[in-house]
Amino acid sequence: MNQHPFEPQSTKRQGVNRLAILALVLMVLVPVLYFSWFAEGDRWRAAQAMEAWLDGEKEESIQTLTEITDRLPNEHRLKLVLGEWLLEDYQAEKALDLARSIPEQFQDQRSQMLVQNCLMALDRRSEALDAYRAANPANEARDYQAELFHKNALSYFQSLAGVELPLALKNSNYVLGEISFFWNQAQALPLSVHLQGLFCTAVIYYEQIQRFQDDAEKQQMYAEKATAVLSGAIAHLTEEVASWEKDLPTDAPPNSEDDAPASEGQEELADDSLNEAEAEEAQEEASQQDELTRALQVLLTLRALIYQQMQQEELSFADRRQILELGGDPETLANALPSFDECTFQLELVAMVLDTRGCVNYELNEIPAALSDLNVAVLGQEALVDVAFLTPRNGRETSLDPRQQYEEFVVNRQRTLAALLFHRSWVRRAAGNDRGAQEDLARIRQLGYVPGHYLF
Repeated sequence: MNQHPFEPQSTKRQGVNRLAILALVLMVLVPVLYFSWFAEGDRWRAAQAMEAWLDGEKEESIQTLTEITDRLPNEHRLKLVLGEWLLEDYQAEKALDLARSIPEQFQDQRSQMLVQNCLMALDRRSEALDAYRAANPANEARDYQAELFHKNALSYFQSLAGVELPLALKNSNYVLGEISFFWNQAQALPLSVHLQGLFCTAVIYYEQIQRFQDDAEKQQMYAEKATAVLSGAIAHLTEEVASWEKDLPTDAPPNSEDDAPASEGQEELADDSLNEAEAEEAQEEASQQDELTRALQVLLTLRALIYQQMQQEELSFADRRQILELGGDPETLANALPSFDECTFQLELVAMVLDTRGCVNYELNEIPAALSDLNVAVLGQEALVDVAFLTPRNGRETSLDPRQQYEEFVVNRQRTLAALLFHRSWVRRAAGNDRGAQEDLARIRQLGYVPGHYLF
């Protein structure tokens, strides 16, 4: 059979076409497969770097992630993690450059916060305020809770920048009023925001007294902390209640013409002169006295329970007797005390917002008011650090690696305490208490931080 004359050429052409197609496919696929494998390998190394970071290998982790983000510039989540690490490593300038290199469409609250925090660490506070406002416009729709957090954050940035201080004070007063009012309503308590801070601090320490029943030394330590916090407040409230009672009108007989009994017509005129505003003022004063008395009863109840737990029966009985004299029932009050979890949550809020107002008052040169706020905030944050391991976890938090839990619940609280101490050191120095300021700075170093702008 004769071969078709064109068959060899056709077969050859088909072979050439197949090779061309194969070459084209390889030209496309090889780089894709190569870079996909390469990127996947880098992601695996990034995961290893994150593990190393949690193990305390900070420098090596930063170096590894820097190399990876240089090769993978579009891995914006890795760049964000690296930026946070750099900021923690006191490399705010590099962290800021990295945060700002993230395209706008990939920015979120976390990346915006990194920019703001870097600017504060670099002492560029006015820029930090501008960055916060750009990320959180005034006309943005927020729910009630988000609006409270926004007002507090805005006040904090304003205080650090030293601008718009009357507005900052107004907003921080509003936030404190709201969080203290709703907690009092929920707990049926009449405590001012400062007393809430002190009371919740003492409850947290009371919980430790009960927890360490087999450790007398720790029990004693926590009992001393709790009673020290309560005793100062109790002494102050006792004086206030006594002064109210002293100012009550008496039925003393008249001793001058002006005090002589009035005629019936004069009595009617006097009755008419007691206008509605005066009646409301008298009612308000009576309500304030009731609240002071009840607040004193609540604090006495907690201290009586602590004394009882420490087997100091005479002191516990003395507090119970004072409660009865004030018209309260110790057992009823004891059964209505808030739980450890409720007090922990409230104390976190109170410490945060008192710190904000303390910073605002410091910038306004209201030093006694600033010191009062920051003393309560520092006391409360110390207690939160002491019980960081016992903080209630939600579902997401319990699923975290134990090292991540340690970072979130222990390290973060320690860092917050360091920032509060740094703020108080300013106020103590302004009050002429250089020794107290130095003690705060020494405590910051003891916590493992360097006093400076990186504490915010």
